[in-house]
Amino acid sequence: MPVKERLREYLKYKKINERQFCLSIGVSTSYIHSIRVSIQPQKLSSIAEYYPDLNTSWLLTGEGEMVNNNDKNQNSNSLHENETVAYLIEANKGLQRTIDNQAEIIKRMHRIIDNLQEKK
Repeated sequence: MPVKERLREYLKYKKINERQFCLSIGVSTSYIHSIRVSIQPQKLSSIAEYYPDLNTSWLLTGEGEMVNNNDKNQNSNSLHENETVAYLIEANKGLQRTIDNQAEIIKRMHRIIDNLQEKK
């Protein structure tokens, strides 16, 4: 089974959709779809940080257990934490869009004011 399918199996086990997962580790929402052969070390490090119960050796090689034995009991807690992180990332993106829109409105207003002052 390819690494992409093992990752999807883990997400199904954790009841996390691909979008939430991608947002939580800070990659584009098409990241999983774009995985070809393996996962880059930097991305694997992010995955391990946000999903400590995932056995990264299993993810890369398919050998061993999917989840680390000592973390199986933390499954539900990790799920809630990951959902919260994904929500906060999405909320932050929405706030940034609002800030960008407000900054554009302010720039337009300054141009209008400058034009009016030039006409005087």
